[in-house]
Amino acid sequence: MIQPDGKILVAGSANVDGNGSSFAMARYFGNGSLDTLFSDDGIVATPVGATSTCTALTIQSDGKVLLAGVAGVAPSGNFRVDRYMNDLEVGTVETDPRAMVWVAYPNPFINEAVLEFELASSETIACDLLDSQGRWIRTVFSNAILSRGRHREVLDLSSIAPGCYSLLLRSSEGNYGVRIVKQ
Repeated sequence: MIQPDGKILVAGSANVDGNGSSFAMARYFGNGSLDTLFSDDGIVATPVGATSTCTALTIQSDGKVLLAGVAGVAPSGNFRVDRYMNDLEVGTVETDPRAMVWVAYPNPFINEAVLEFELASSETIACDLLDSQGRWIRTVFSNAILSRGRHREVLDLSSIAPGCYSLLLRSSEGNYGVRIVKQ
């Protein structure tokens, strides 16, 4: 499928972990080279522990990508739909106006990123770092009891390799994520 910006998305199935097929997707520039900003290497594969066959790809009006198909072996397989962000979500994230507002910068960063957020009331907050596939890398902070108001946390991320990551901030109000890039 060709995106409005001329980049090309392709989807199918791939055996990436030796345990059966996974949904797989790659994004290319118009010249045919992989777009490595789409993930660490331009290719995303999402295993679920069962053989999966991807049969459909579409782009939603908000730019997010849907892959659809079957997880498991026919005829007992289950319908499967995966939703992916199509590009880097930098800065603020989509939130309910009543929800927490937060931002991570600079983006991309070299060794440190700054996380700023505002709480409407006192809450217990946790933050995890995930890789581009959504796998847990490390806990940034956990069970921090914070008061109402603005907060600023400087995150030392010097020990991680360059690439695309997500910060997942968890609170009683919900979970919020933002993509960050380490140079």
